[in-house]
Amino acid sequence: MIFVYREEREGPAGLKKIKDRTNTTYTLTVDLDKAETEAYSPKKMTFDNYVIDSTGRVRAIVPGTLRTRATAAQLLQHLKDIQPR
Repeated sequence: MIFVYREEREGPAGLKKIKDRTNTTYTLTVDLDKAETEAYSPKKMTFDNYVIDSTGRVRAIVPGTLRTRATAAQLLQHLKDIQPR
C-alpha cells in the first residue's frame, strides 16, 4: 500500500516525521509539484482522499476540506471494505 501526499509542506522530511510518529510500515511519498496528482484535487482547497485498489480502480472517495479532512479511521474502514475475504 502506498500513500501519496500533495500538501506536505515539509516534503520528504515531513513524511519522515509522519512515519516516525505513526510507526507505519506503509510507503509514504509526496508529489510536491502536484504533477501526477492534480486530477485528484482539481479545485483549490480540495482535500479529498481516494482509495485506489491494486488494479488502479478508484474504490472510494472520502471528501475533505481544509478544516474537515478524512480521519485514519475513515480511510481504514474503506480499506477493510475492499480487502479480499
